[in-house]
Amino acid sequence: MNEALTDPVHQYHAFGLNIASEVDLPFTVLRPPSKQPDITVQCGHLPHFPGRNDDDTQIQANKEKLLSSIPLFRYYVADGCQVRYPSSFKSRKENDKRALIEVSFMILFMQRGWVMLHGSAVDIHGKAAVFMGDGGSGKSTAAAFLHQQGYDLLGDDTCVITLKDGRPYVVP
Repeated sequence: MNEALTDPVHQYHAFGLNIASEVDLPFTVLRPPSKQPDITVQCGHLPHFPGRNDDDTQIQANKEKLLSSIPLFRYYVADGCQVRYPSSFKSRKENDKRALIEVSFMILFMQRGWVMLHGSAVDIHGKAAVFMGDGGSGKSTAAAFLHQQGYDLLGDDTCVITLKDGRPYVVP
């Protein structure tokens, strides 16, 4: 179960999940604070894996937990529902924070059995069209154009894919 958050909490609804976070995240959909979070994001002490020494390895993992001790990318992700950054996270540059959030959420989604893609997606007559490519290749532009034509935007810059009834599904 997720630990209680003690600092002021930001509340989000993104990727079909309710997220409670001690830090501001790059998600735009805020949610009412009354819903139970599926994911908690905290800053503080990063745990150790039993029987492991941080000097031995920079990444420690098992199926449910991953601890990264890489100097610029320190984080802990557990059970597909908890992300923890070191206390120093709050004073990092915004670009560094965003990169760390993207990497840690990618791990969290993998723990849930989901895949995160760098791309944009729209719903075209009940089917998802996903645009993937290098930065600046027009993914967001294509999705924005289709959205202006009346199609629902499912994701921009990041798409999360899961299986539903054995078929791939873009989580809006």
